[in-house]
Amino acid sequence: MKHVRPERLHTPLFLYAFSDRETKNMCTDPITLQGDVQVACRKCNACLNARKNDWVARAVAETNQQKWGGVFNLTYENEGRAADGGRAFRYKDVQDWLKRLREAVAERNDGIRPEFKYMICGERGSDKGRVHWHCLVWCEQNLFAYGDWADFRHQWRAGFLPSDGPRPEFKIQPEPDPDHRKVWSMWPHGHVTIDNMTEASIVYATKYILKDQFNEVNSKGTARFTKSNRHGASFFRMSKKPPIGETWLLDQLDRWEQRGAVSPTLQLKVPGLTGFWWPVKRMREVLLDGLRDINERIRERTGKDAPQWSTLLSTVDPVTNEKDYNRLLGIEEQEEQISAQELEDEIKREQHLRWWAQRRSQIRKQCGCVRICGPCERGITDEVKAQYRDWQKALSEKAGISRTQYETQQEYWGALGKYWREHGRQANPFCGLREAHARKDAFAVYNRPTGETQIARAKTQGESEFVGKNAQ
Repeated sequence: MKHVRPERLHTPLFLYAFSDRETKNMCTDPITLQGDVQVACRKCNACLNARKNDWVARAVAETNQQKWGGVFNLTYENEGRAADGGRAFRYKDVQDWLKRLREAVAERNDGIRPEFKYMICGERGSDKGRVHWHCLVWCEQNLFAYGDWADFRHQWRAGFLPSDGPRPEFKIQPEPDPDHRKVWSMWPHGHVTIDNMTEASIVYATKYILKDQFNEVNSKGTARFTKSNRHGASFFRMSKKPPIGETWLLDQLDRWEQRGAVSPTLQLKVPGLTGFWWPVKRMREVLLDGLRDINERIRERTGKDAPQWSTLLSTVDPVTNEKDYNRLLGIEEQEEQISAQELEDEIKREQHLRWWAQRRSQIRKQCGCVRICGPCERGITDEVKAQYRDWQKALSEKAGISRTQYETQQEYWGALGKYWREHGRQANPFCGLREAHARKDAFAVYNRPTGETQIARAKTQGESEFVGKNAQ
């Protein structure tokens, strides 16, 4: 029986959502939602690698299904009419490029418009911040053979002639070479490099899908923060009807049924892919439903389960991976399922709470010290500076800490700062931002009158009166 694409085409395709138990186990910082449901954090290196590897596997699978595939790197000029395109993600330029390609192919094929499958990764360069596009395109025709090509060294720009000579003739053959810049009539905005569709070229292009995750905000709290970009940004679009890689998966299900067996594992070996493909989200549902349907049809014909069915079930733990196990057996889940949008909103709320927790910790370290930072110190008058030094001296006497007890000044300030953090538990009274909402919120955890915090507050009540007296 021919496997067809399921009808639920409206199912949202989340770029970050990893619902399988194995992927969540890979996540180094999973998020726990209501009902003790755990989902991947989407920000740690393990989640980012899982997301990238999934798209690489899907692209390689799509390559096996299509007659032709090519990689295009599209750039913008640094000057001239096309220069503005490099300042923002203008996806319409890519849409117009695909439209020109479709029209060129249709012109040579009796007006029959081709079907393109594509993955478009827009990237803002790290050095100059200019936008360029990494495009994976699949088609029945060799798109390198369309349009006119010239070598980039002629410095020809679309729409006008160079001042020092005539427009160069477009006679070169477009040999795939990612290091050889070319000018192409189909892309009038800048130079182009092209390459064959291989696993290596796919990995290179798809890594830019994740670049928006490598900015400083999304990298905080991870090991990659020291290598993050201040304004890392990327733009990602892809074919969705059918999704990338789904056609290969449906054909693979047909091949299993023709052999009269099912796969012994949910890990798929895709020709041309190093390692295995572990489908997630929509692709995983297609795989699980397809394997269950194969087993049911074989059972109807033979009266017993398909070969390797028991092996497949043994690889899916019914306790830690109940959702997949029930789907393979066709067991309907009784619990009310949370909608995709509600799940997405809850994950975002949890991520925001985590960000604020990290931000509060940073504020307490910066503003809860016995010494104020440079900007705050430069913003106070000499009279206030004298009060500031008197406050430090009084605090040192109360703590029983003197400069002579330590070999270095750094050790002295460290000991005094530790005492202040343990007993003061608030922003430095001379901090210029101590009345800001974020600062008050960061230190409010020390003032909640419940549990152990209430005891700690009672113990430090006298110390708070001492602080307030000397801060006035």
